[in-house]
Amino acid sequence: MDGHVGGIRAKVARALELLVGLDERLHAYLDADPFVLQRHVQPDGETSVFVLKVTSQPPPDLALLVGEIAHQLRSAVDHVAYGLVVAAGHTPTRRTGFPVCVRRPTRLVLDGGVTAEALALIDAFQPYHRPDAQAHPLNVLNALWNVDKHRMLLVTALQSVGSHVSVGMPGGPSVGGRRQEAVGDDGVLGAFRLSGGAVPAEAEVTAGGRNFAALGVAGHWPANLPVQLVLEDLHRYVAVTLVPRFEPLLAL
Repeated sequence: MDGHVGGIRAKVARALELLVGLDERLHAYLDADPFVLQRHVQPDGETSVFVLKVTSQPPPDLALLVGEIAHQLRSAVDHVAYGLVVAAGHTPTRRTGFPVCVRRPTRLVLDGGVTAEALALIDAFQPYHRPDAQAHPLNVLNALWNVDKHRMLLVTALQSVGSHVSVGMPGGPSVGGRRQEAVGDDGVLGAFRLSGGAVPAEAEVTAGGRNFAALGVAGHWPANLPVQLVLEDLHRYVAVTLVPRFEPLLAL
């Protein structure tokens, strides 16, 4: 196997290993139920408000895994550029890397020089060809990589999707929910006000919903998706869409 192709595949494979590890760690964190449901009886003595709060945030080292995954994938893409320059019979420079352009450049070039066929293919993969260029996988990957180089990517537990509170009593009153996009400084995921009367102190009250952890840094990536899904999409794009298209040119 060509050395450049083998190195690229190794980086993509390493990203997948890290992604599996991240998924396992996040599942373990959520399985530990890092939430608490607090009951607050209002001054009227009749109305109850249930507050769902986070008791512990995801371990900080999970952010390191996110950064390592982004680095391996972005590095694999840059190795594609390096291999294209070598395949063209030129010498890569310190600035040789796969360009990511959200706006059409006056002239697309690659430091070191590549064949016309390779340059045309690089151009075809540029985000600026799409109306939503900022959300293009290459741009999202590049943005995550840049953020990780300058500050730690925060992984923050978000609210439950479809969050609700259930009262365990026959014919019990219903409870409504208030959505909150992200956990604030108070750690509140949602507040639920009783809408059908008082809840006896002995009643069993439970909270439900789909809990997940997401990137806590604003960017061009979806803010309301589990971080695993964001990274899985990026891995799939690099491993299935981008790299295989360039491999025949790297083997020349």
